Order: sequence, then structure tokens, then C-alpha cells
Amino acid sequence: MTAIGGMIPLIMERSPLYSPLAMVIVGGLISSTLLARIVTPPLYLLLAPGEAKQKKPKRSRRAGKGGVDPVVTPAE
Repeated sequence: MTAIGGMIPLIMERSPLYSPLAMVIVGGLISSTLLARIVTPPLYLLLAPGEAKQKKPKRSRRAGKGGVDPVVTPAE
């Protein structure tokens, strides 16, 4: 907000060099602020993997009650 406020006198000056430059800078500051503060947090919540969304590890079908695969010994 401070940078935008500091550019307002340059925009009001109507200089052929500084006024268009100040308008571009103010537009960039406003758009980047909106993206950073309004758009990014909802997108992060939608796209980032959350702890609640993580799947539990699958147990093996051969696993016993303890979740450990049984020991298979080779036939002698």
C-alpha cells in the first residue's frame, strides 16, 4: 500500500516518461497483491496434499494379524 501511495504523485504529475511507468508499477503491485493474498491460499488448500487426505498404507493380503508378512521357508 505504501508503494502504491508513493506512486500516486507520479501518476498525477502527467509526465510523459514517469506517469505511464508509475501506472504500470501500480497495476503490477495491485495484481500481485491480489494473487498473493486472495488467490493463492484457496488454491493451496485445494491442491496441496493435507494430512487428513492422506491414505493409510495398504496391508499385504498375505499379512497376518500383526500386519507382518509370514516367513516363507524354502522346501528342503
